Amino acid sequence: MSPPRIMQWLVFIGMCFFTFLPMAQANEGFHEQSEEWSKKALQISKWIEQREFRLAKEELTQLATQFATADFSNKKLNVAAIRALSEAILDVEHELNRVMLNEAKLKKAAIRLSIAFDAMSHSHQPLWKQYYDSFKNQLQRLKKTLADRNQGKIRQQIEQFAQDYDIIRPALIIAKSEQTVQKLDSLFTALRKTEDQELMKASIEELDRILYPLFFGTEKDVMAVIAPFGSLPFYWILCWISGFIILVLSYVGWRKYQSEEVMQKA
Repeated sequence: MSPPRIMQWLVFIGMCFFTFLPMAQANEGFHEQSEEWSKKALQISKWIEQREFRLAKEELTQLATQFATADFSNKKLNVAAIRALSEAILDVEHELNRVMLNEAKLKKAAIRLSIAFDAMSHSHQPLWKQYYDSFKNQLQRLKKTLADRNQGKIRQQIEQFAQDYDIIRPALIIAKSEQTVQKLDSLFTALRKTEDQELMKASIEELDRILYPLFFGTEKDVMAVIAPFGSLPFYWILCWISGFIILVLSYVGWRKYQSEEVMQKA
């Protein structure tokens, strides 16, 4: 390789190094920042549990200030995730500033805050996945209560289940796709609002199917349950629909032919 060619390659490598090094350093810096936020959110939850509300307010103010002034450009956080984290901070702030503290609501808001920030900093082993056993058990109880037709009890169980979902929902917005969260929202809304036993049963069964891939599978695994046709090539879907239409039309034509034969014989 000639000296000019070597120099060109050295310049190119140098440009790549100085272009991507700041990006890598920025991502590393943001990871450290998100770790710090996660620790602060967890500490806020601990202060509230210990009824150290003044210390919780001070820690929350620091977290809110740092989060509000952070640069999220080129970070793996979409607008919905940033909004979910912001709302989690505001919820705790709102509960802490009540004239008459509701400690149950405050603790719930603090847990939601710590789980949400943990989902951002610990994507491989997030705290929200610890809710799997609780969700699974609640679904089994719902199935039994629905079979017993105990309307009053099932309302209580659905409300408790929905409240537990509300605790991990911000974390799911960070960890999962918008389509997944929308599907879960629609199922819990159906459970909360409907009086129809069959619709309740269908919603519970669908949640049961989604649960394992939601907690332990990939986004593709979840989509395979939510939208089974989503993973198929378009032409296969088109062939399936076309075949179904042809089958229906053939049946209608055959029935019409039979009817005409009967009329002619008559």
